[in-house]
Amino acid sequence: SMNCERQMCFKYCGVEPTNVKKSYTLDIICEIGTRTHEFVQKNCLSLSSFEYVNVADYVRKYKPKNIVVHKESNFVDDFETHLYYMKGDKPIVSFLCDGVIKSKKTGKYYILEIKTEGAGAFFKQDDIQEKHKNQATAYSLLLGIPTVVFMYFSRDIPNVKAYSYTPSKSEKDEVKTRIERVVYSVDNGYILPKPLSVDKSTCAYCIYKKVCNKIGVDKHDLGV
Repeated sequence: SMNCERQMCFKYCGVEPTNVKKSYTLDIICEIGTRTHEFVQKNCLSLSSFEYVNVADYVRKYKPKNIVVHKESNFVDDFETHLYYMKGDKPIVSFLCDGVIKSKKTGKYYILEIKTEGAGAFFKQDDIQEKHKNQATAYSLLLGIPTVVFMYFSRDIPNVKAYSYTPSKSEKDEVKTRIERVVYSVDNGYILPKPLSVDKSTCAYCIYKKVCNKIGVDKHDLGV
């Protein structure tokens, strides 16, 4: 949702999703993704060069600014940790972090993000996907960890590709400004205009597509 400011507005002010479709195909894909996450995180325990760090433990120890653990969980039982970025007593950003790993050699921390792909997309891939860069930038900004390690797994033919991504200061500033703009607009009673630069695929799978089309492309006052 970091790729579209209007979608961020809908989420922040609690608009009910209107484009959610259930299917056994999507259920299976999600189940495969969940099991892949569990498999990877369990095997992180045996890494020779890295130590798997529970995200909740990391947050408790280093106390990233305004970050709180919504659901205290050990990854062996629940394989993601739900975190909030808070403004006072109000949650502003809600996110699920797959994990944190620590280099045994250097002591540096890295955010771990796991993705599953169909074989066609997987074998064409030679870097992290553009659509995942905003997510990586937001995680890096919020947790104060410079680098995100993406592990992409093929759903069809077991294989893995790993890439690291270190967002620049300008990328972090852009995400920070985007979040602030969304918060300001909703807190002042309006939904931002539909961005002209949003990718068509983002709109196609958006769970707010119907309500977005209904209110039009311009700025929209809440409650109208």
